[in-house]
Amino acid sequence: MLRSRELTERFIRDSGLMPELFHQRWDVKSLAWRQGVTHQPTLAEAYRYFDERVRRLSYDKKTGLIRLEIEWRDPAKAAEWANELVARLNAEMRARAIAESTASVGFLEKELAATSTLDTRAAINRLIEAQINQRMLANVTREYAFRVVDRALPPDAQDVVRPKKLLMIVLGAGLGLMLGAVGVLLRGAVASDSRAG
Repeated sequence: MLRSRELTERFIRDSGLMPELFHQRWDVKSLAWRQGVTHQPTLAEAYRYFDERVRRLSYDKKTGLIRLEIEWRDPAKAAEWANELVARLNAEMRARAIAESTASVGFLEKELAATSTLDTRAAINRLIEAQINQRMLANVTREYAFRVVDRALPPDAQDVVRPKKLLMIVLGAGLGLMLGAVGVLLRGAVASDSRAG
């Protein structure tokens, strides 16, 4: 359910994430898609992008824990999106449980009215009681489907979240240049020793 297309598309639409997800095509000044953009992104494209590049889910079979990770360039937004997705899922599951329980109680009350046998009436009353308990639980429990162990928080500024690409490029180029220079110097030294010898 957390991966469901319907929930994700509704989240993207309600949160206005299309310009955020496709920021290269969005003009912030005019609050419209950039001139020359021939194809405006669709919700289906946004879902695929979000599911493949932004959201990651993992399930630990031993503990039964589901880990939701949101990877985004703004850590505060990533944490906000993760918390909002879980809250929306819990609200959706609560609403479904309440609707199903209400429908079940309605059906059981009709059956109760149509039945005159005492044993059957007692069994139906127990079923109605169970459905009312389930509806009460869904109404009062905010974390109905998922209990959050740790709310998503943005990392501190000094926390290493991922390797910094620019730093890695600069260090890689510097290290490559240095190793190349050492290699050239060693080759030159070996060549001069072989000529001298």
